Amino acid sequence: MLAMLEKLINEHGSSTILKERLELFSDKYTMLEEKNKHLSERNEELESKLDKAKEEINRLNEIIEANAISQSQDKLDEVQEKILQFLFKEDDEIEKDQLARILDIEPGVMSYHFDVLEEKDLICVSSMQMGNPMTGSAGGVFHAITPDGRKYVVENVRT
Repeated sequence: MLAMLEKLINEHGSSTILKERLELFSDKYTMLEEKNKHLSERNEELESKLDKAKEEINRLNEIIEANAISQSQDKLDEVQEKILQFLFKEDDEIEKDQLARILDIEPGVMSYHFDVLEEKDLICVSSMQMGNPMTGSAGGVFHAITPDGRKYVVENVRT
């Protein structure tokens, strides 16, 4: 009978220990589920923020690309910059043909560049002088640099 009582106590002790271990395991499992839920929510929040950051990066890249295109379109070619630089340094009116001779540029090419510069409001017609039929002078159209032209030279052309 003592052996049976001892066996019963051992079995009861083992079942108590097993029950305590199962309760501990259950508690830890519940804690891990709660932690997993919290981490899942945090992960979703971070993914949402990452998506917004990617959208912002794409928006900023588009702005950068648009600015780069705009700046490349605003840049004048070498001849146009020479014309502006000359007008800037001389700060005086000059005829297109006279400047063409000074810079050794064909008159037709010079007219093209003057048209572009006038269109961009970097040079303007400063005055027109009528020719004198008595002296045989033909007169001419004189051009000068505009404030925007001076700004372009100062900001973009080394003088």
